[in-house]
Amino acid sequence: MSAKVTSVITTISETDLMENIREFVAVEGLTIHNVEFKDNSIEVTANYKKLIDIPFYARVHVASVANNIIRIRIEKIKVLKLGIPNGLLSAALGIAMKKAASLGISYDAGHIVVDVDEALQKVPHVHLMVDNIVMENGVLAVKISSIYADVKALQAEKEAKEAQENEAAQEELRRAQERQMELLHFNQNISAMARDEDEYAKLRRDLARRIPKGKENLYEYGAALPDLFALAVRVMRDPRVLPKDKIIIGLTGGYFLLPIDIIPQKVPILNALDDLAFFVFGVNHLINRLPLPIVVEHWSGELTTLKFLKDNIGQIMSLTGSANMERVYGLVDDRLDERFGGYKDDDFYFRDPVAPTTV
Repeated sequence: MSAKVTSVITTISETDLMENIREFVAVEGLTIHNVEFKDNSIEVTANYKKLIDIPFYARVHVASVANNIIRIRIEKIKVLKLGIPNGLLSAALGIAMKKAASLGISYDAGHIVVDVDEALQKVPHVHLMVDNIVMENGVLAVKISSIYADVKALQAEKEAKEAQENEAAQEELRRAQERQMELLHFNQNISAMARDEDEYAKLRRDLARRIPKGKENLYEYGAALPDLFALAVRVMRDPRVLPKDKIIIGLTGGYFLLPIDIIPQKVPILNALDDLAFFVFGVNHLINRLPLPIVVEHWSGELTTLKFLKDNIGQIMSLTGSANMERVYGLVDDRLDERFGGYKDDDFYFRDPVAPTTV
């Protein structure tokens, strides 16, 4: 099935063309002041502001329309009231038209050449013939004949595109559901994990029972610091933790506890790193660079407190200056992984994973 139209004349006014240019030629700093149709030419007055206002004027003339080829002659371009030499204009247009070649637009002997058939390659199943272009009395009129559209092909193409988009949406929904189920299963494993049971855990639990009602949150946040030290001690004994991470955790935690400065004051740059920044760098390494199941297994506090620390440690690093240490460490992290190895996916570190939830 196809649709045919013998001929049609479409028109556009100077005002409408100016509004369309403003709407679709969105160049920051460019202001179109006036568009005028005169003697089968289009005259445009505008200015471009970049530090200073640069007024310019351009006039183009439709030289000929034949065999679906439109030839447009650039009659004049003036910038700052100075005409642009033809040689410079031709060179500039030649370079610019190379970028428009895929649209059926080229430059030849002072003319912009528009090949309508080639331009319509971007709109398959549609053919038309431009017979004439006339500009007079403030109106641009384009006479088009032999308009042909393969409606069946256009409809089939539309349906195929819609089917492809629907299939892509279904696939994205399926992947989102899979990610949601994986997250649910991961959280179930986190919640079901057996936590370390040592003297510190027993002492902490005993102290928690003595906290007055309503003060539990204060106790949890107050216990975060000893919880971090207990976590550090436990991961140092865990064979699943890589040696490079044990070294960093040991140095940062140990340095914070020592009453003396290991870093000499005369060492450039390093002496500007205070104890707190060094410690916060180590805390971030401890809770964010190790696999989460290992961290949770050795964490004595509430998981909400751990999540709070993980969510806010980045801001704390920015305030203390340890973010700079993290950036420096990131430069050598990949090389250390090559030498010492890296970690597997978090799921690998669950000792007794629960069965996944089925729908």
